[in-house]
Amino acid sequence: MNRSELTNELSERGIWWQVGGFAVAGCVSVAILQIWDGSNYWAYRSFEIAVKDLYWMFVLPLAGLFEGVRKLFEKASEIRAAQREKIVRRAQERERRQLQSQFRARLRDVPRDPETGAITINREMLADLLGEPADGDA
Repeated sequence: MNRSELTNELSERGIWWQVGGFAVAGCVSVAILQIWDGSNYWAYRSFEIAVKDLYWMFVLPLAGLFEGVRKLFEKASEIRAAQREKIVRRAQERERRQLQSQFRARLRDVPRDPETGAITINREMLADLLGEPADGDA
C-alpha cells in the first residue's frame, strides 16, 4: 500500500467516524427527547431548543470534534509504531553488542605467535569464532 492509498483510506475512515458519531448523537438525542418529553426543567428545554430548532448550528462543531478524535487515534497509532520501532532497534543493538563481546572472548582464546602477536586462523577456528558449524559438521 503506498502513501496516497493510506491517506485516502484514513480520510474515508474519518468520514465513517463522523457518520457513526452523528448516528449515536442522533439516537441519544431522540432518547432524551422521548424520556423527558414535556419536562419544564431549563436544561431539558435548552436541549430541546438546540436539537429541534438550532440543530444546523452544531453540525460543523460536531464534525470538527469527530475529526479531532480521528486525528487523536491516528497520532496514537503513530506513537505506538514509533515505540515498537524503538524497542526493536534497542533489542538489535543489545544483540549486536552481545555477539561482539562473545566474538572478542573467543578471539582472546586463539593462540598467538609469541614473537609478533599475529594470529593464524584455519577454517575450523574461523567457524568456531563465528559460531558457525564447520564444513564437516553441517
